[in-house]
Amino acid sequence: MTRTQQATALVVGTFAVFVLSFTISAQGKDALEGTWKQNMAKSTCTAAAGATCAPAPQVPTTRKYEDLGGGWIYVSNDGVNSTGMPTGNRIVFRRDGKDFPIAARAQTAYAMIAFTVKSTRPYSADYTAKVDGKVTGTATETLSADGKTLTITVKNVNPESGQPTTNLLQVWDRQ
Repeated sequence: MTRTQQATALVVGTFAVFVLSFTISAQGKDALEGTWKQNMAKSTCTAAAGATCAPAPQVPTTRKYEDLGGGWIYVSNDGVNSTGMPTGNRIVFRRDGKDFPIAARAQTAYAMIAFTVKSTRPYSADYTAKVDGKVTGTATETLSADGKTLTITVKNVNPESGQPTTNLLQVWDRQ
């Protein structure tokens, strides 16, 4: 290799490292990273004809998002339902529109979720939940401009008929 070729390779290599490190730092951490607590006073449930909303939990759910790097996110949800039983689930996923499994307490079926980012500023994403391969709900999650409030609107459906059952408005406060 000639000196000119070596110099060119060095410049190209340095430029590639610079671009890669800029790209990694520009991606930054996940917009939702951290701990969130459901604001029960601002969260609501409305039921379609013939459907009912579950009773409010005894303890607001706490949600934690952890950025694992490479686009991977770990989220945990923990709470206590209206009868005093602990609730919760764990998900490791990417916001790439593909299905990822949900592991939940007292789970009796195969649950999946798929997230797709709509915008990054302000952050907004859609997701679809499935049980045993059938859609059970769709949602949109939106982060406030100040990054302190996460709002999730959920439209649940009967997986057999596809008919609407409940609409949830979940409001989460960053802790």
